Amino acid sequence: MFTFLNQGFLSTLIMHMDSSARFAMLIAGIVLCALIGYLLGSLNFALILSGKMYKDDIRKHGSKNAGTTNMMRTYGNKAAGLTILGDMLKAVVAVLLGALILGLYYGGYAAALGCVVGHVFPVFFGFKGGKGVATAAAAILVLNPLAFLCVLGVFLLCVIFTRYISLGSVLGAAVFPLITFYTCFGNKTIASGSGFAFLCAFIIAVIVIVKHHANLSRLAHGTESKFSFKKSKETKK
Repeated sequence: MFTFLNQGFLSTLIMHMDSSARFAMLIAGIVLCALIGYLLGSLNFALILSGKMYKDDIRKHGSKNAGTTNMMRTYGNKAAGLTILGDMLKAVVAVLLGALILGLYYGGYAAALGCVVGHVFPVFFGFKGGKGVATAAAAILVLNPLAFLCVLGVFLLCVIFTRYISLGSVLGAAVFPLITFYTCFGNKTIASGSGFAFLCAFIIAVIVIVKHHANLSRLAHGTESKFSFKKSKETKK
């Protein structure tokens, strides 16, 4: 990733402290980055747009999920496009801010995890949000482009051959920590914060997969909806 993201300004200050103060500042920095990510993640654009554009709550329709797929099925492609753009942009901003504060492996990954948690449990919307797929994908793009390509490849192949977005999302999420582990520990020199980065990647994957538990149940029973660009017949106009 870009060099300026590898070490944040707070990391430079921490390097000149004694061990106990360094650890305390590191924890404080991680919490700060996670909090910034959480607040940005809580800006759930499916809920914002359904409220502002349609005077409605997307959680009342379709799958009841505040995410891109349900926005497309309920309100159409324009609403879905704006939703995914907003949900991805907030993740990019969160990771960049975290990396600038505490470096990519500590600040960036902490902000990414916070952003996904905020999207799923938004403080501004009663802690009932989406599943974090688009937000996680954008965060992965900034954190680890190689992992993003692998995740995207698995997602696209799955959706193309099965037309199940949920299955593609789950499999893509499962790939993320595996590639993160390889990029963090696959070299002779292990960068500081590699273990923390892998832990965050693992937790993000678990969150996304667990949030798809209902989809996985429907897949097992053969009742899961397949992907379509058409709006639902029950769409409220």
